Amino acid sequence: MAERGVTFRSLVIDALEQALAEKPARPFVLREASAGYSAAGTHKVSRKAINKAIDDSREPGRVT
Repeated sequence: MAERGVTFRSLVIDALEQALAEKPARPFVLREASAGYSAAGTHKVSRKAINKAIDDSREPGRVT
């Protein structure tokens, strides 16, 4: 920094001014993705089917 003639203080001030001048990003919105609703209007996925798929992946060959 000394070679460039820039102080740490000026770097911090520039960074703060830039951060404060930026427009805030659009807030994140979590859309509804609950089980049991139709997917594209053609198939239905139930909570029971999802839980069975999870159980089967954890314990293959288990009879439920």
